[in-house]
Amino acid sequence: MRIFPELTSAAFVSGVGLALLLDLSLPSAWPILLLALAGLAFAIMLRVLRLPVGPMLLAIALLLGAWRGLEARPQDLPVVPTGPAHDVTVAVTDAPVQSGHRIRFRGQVEAAEGLHAGAVPAGTSLLIYALPPPELVEIRDWPYLAHGDRIRISGQLEHPQPIGDFDYAAWLASQQIPAILWATETELVSMGSGGTPAAVLHRVRSRLSSILQRNIPAPQSGLAQALLLGLRTELPEDLKESFRTAGMSHLLAISGLHVGIVMAMILGLASAVAGRGSLLALLAPALVVWAYAILSGLDPPVVRAAIMGSL
Repeated sequence: MRIFPELTSAAFVSGVGLALLLDLSLPSAWPILLLALAGLAFAIMLRVLRLPVGPMLLAIALLLGAWRGLEARPQDLPVVPTGPAHDVTVAVTDAPVQSGHRIRFRGQVEAAEGLHAGAVPAGTSLLIYALPPPELVEIRDWPYLAHGDRIRISGQLEHPQPIGDFDYAAWLASQQIPAILWATETELVSMGSGGTPAAVLHRVRSRLSSILQRNIPAPQSGLAQALLLGLRTELPEDLKESFRTAGMSHLLAISGLHVGIVMAMILGLASAVAGRGSLLALLAPALVVWAYAILSGLDPPVVRAAIMGSL
């Protein structure tokens, strides 16, 4: 049996199973991921020295599986009271997108004030629909909000309801979001410093999005943003409906198909330049795929595809 892909896949699945079976109680799964990355660096060194790397690759796959298993464990969501007149201060934790006349974004609660002071625990993630603070509209371009901004919001909290046959509440719960906040008032507390890796990533995505908009006419620019950056806010509704009617709406969401196409193209190019089976031919596709995954926002389907493609 070969190391790729049979034994490596078996080691990954075994790592997931062990993490779930043993119910490991670690404060964070990130040390396991860092250990796997250190093992990958060691495996590359062994490859350069022309030493056997099979056992190290299996150990890395086992560690990655354990990390995935720990990350996949269900976590208890905080109990959030619903109703109007909630006042909270939140930090923007993702890239805001347009939703009708509002901006939709994910915010992490730092403090709850007013009548429900303390009712929403600090650290709770909320899905927020709001108009941007007037102070930001005057000094920034669309979408005005940025990762790391701190906003004081007044509005109504509600628990998500099913959308037809789609269990919207369960889907949000998988994102660790227990409630939706519909804002009636927003006030800027402070702007994000922009120095964190997440803030840098969102800033780069916004700039690339602006470049595509300036240089490609609509609706092609919106399609390019969806396929390259995972941003679907600029897609016209009639174009989305055309994809749905054709049964190809899945093409607009970056997933394993897109990662596979990128990997195949880079693998072919690197093999032609450096020779099939060379170190460059192996490393170049993995590096490009992970760069693509990061730029697209590291959504779970993309991360899964990048991990399996790397293996």
